[in-house]
Amino acid sequence: MDNQTYYQEKFIENVEEFDFNFISHLLDDVFLKSSTSHTFHPDYILDATYKIKGVHKHEKFKNIHIYLDNMFNKHGGVSNSDLFVNFTTGGNSTVHKDSETVRLIGLYGKTFYRFGDQECIVEPGDLLSIGSGVYHKAVGLSPRICMSYGTWEKGSLIHGDI
Repeated sequence: MDNQTYYQEKFIENVEEFDFNFISHLLDDVFLKSSTSHTFHPDYILDATYKIKGVHKHEKFKNIHIYLDNMFNKHGGVSNSDLFVNFTTGGNSTVHKDSETVRLIGLYGKTFYRFGDQECIVEPGDLLSIGSGVYHKAVGLSPRICMSYGTWEKGSLIHGDI
């Protein structure tokens, strides 16, 4: 599978329908697992980064997920899509690497990404593909919603909860 790291502006058009009202309806309509993705101060829990798992199961994300499968999952591996949400500016991830190539699509707000010795800002509709094993960090420059799409070869699933 493609393991390159690259950035593409305006990869997907018309993402303006994704906002925080949509997130509340999504969580109300579908039983999706959610978690915080890093530590946070107990007096400021809304500063945390929230992960909503398996959004590809929701009707609103099916077409995007199928489009991404057609582009990036040519071998028919296992795929999933999650959301990362920050309600406040400055919400961030820890520096980490993923075992799979991840495609990050901005849906709302602006996110600064540092990966290796490179950096970029992802806005709604933009795509950032980060190859497996590449250390990276995300920082919300505003409240943000970002979709993460990942694929794994059949039989090598290490993600779980797909």
